[in-house]
Amino acid sequence: MSVKWKGADPDDLIRRLEQRKREIPIEVAAVVRETVQEAQQIQRGYLDRATTPYGEFRFSRGRGRSAGRNDTGTMMDAINWEVEKTGRYRITGRWGWLSGILDYFIYQEKGIGVPEAHSLLDSYVEVSQKFQARMRGLFRG
Repeated sequence: MSVKWKGADPDDLIRRLEQRKREIPIEVAAVVRETVQEAQQIQRGYLDRATTPYGEFRFSRGRGRSAGRNDTGTMMDAINWEVEKTGRYRITGRWGWLSGILDYFIYQEKGIGVPEAHSLLDSYVEVSQKFQARMRGLFRG
């Protein structure tokens, strides 16, 4: 088997491949960053919509930010995101309660004594599909 270059410069192809080799990690990092930033907002949205009877009562009396899990805002405001390079060819994005979890976050999230919020799980399910589509777009495009 042999290859004969016709109408193309092999050196140009090599240069373009080398350029893509430098661009891809930057583009992947941008996708990860965009995804975890969005995931933070999605998780907050799920938490805000996870109403409880107490939340509805409290909010009807003009207290709290919403009828969801947003009385003082501590649980909502504690949802953060971060992106870090964790290896030569690895970048890691995280979101959620990264600076520590208060016990009542777990009670709210898992539904101990109240209906479960599942904001972290639901945000993961939603954003993972978006992440996959964005990554496919990088390499198709």
